[in-house]
Amino acid sequence: MDNWNARKISKSGVRTHRIQRLNLINKRIFFEEENRFIKMKVSAKGLKTIKKYGLAYCIKKFNLDFSKKKYDAGYSSRRRKKKTQELNQTNSERTNVTNENTQQSVEEVDKIMDKLNLDDKKIHKDL
Repeated sequence: MDNWNARKISKSGVRTHRIQRLNLINKRIFFEEENRFIKMKVSAKGLKTIKKYGLAYCIKKFNLDFSKKKYDAGYSSRRRKKKTQELNQTNSERTNVTNENTQQSVEEVDKIMDKLNLDDKKIHKDL
């Protein structure tokens, strides 16, 4: 992919060969269709293409396979925040349910005690 025919021309006009290399960048790009990040080494021109057409189009056009583990760069931090918020909500709902259950059980115990008519005074008189 490198250009081996490039030449460097000095002020005196001496021509020397030099290699023109690609402008490669290690990039972490968000893949919207799968809702995750992908890490890849991409050229500046390829990055412009991705910005113009979108990552899904480029994957389809160039037959790329990003299902491998080495391309995975994790999920969005926003997604992580959303998940923790959901977990906190479910935990708070569970605590509310348990509080209601304990209140109901206390009320049931009070009703049973009232039905039995067990007073401390009566018990002590019998003894």
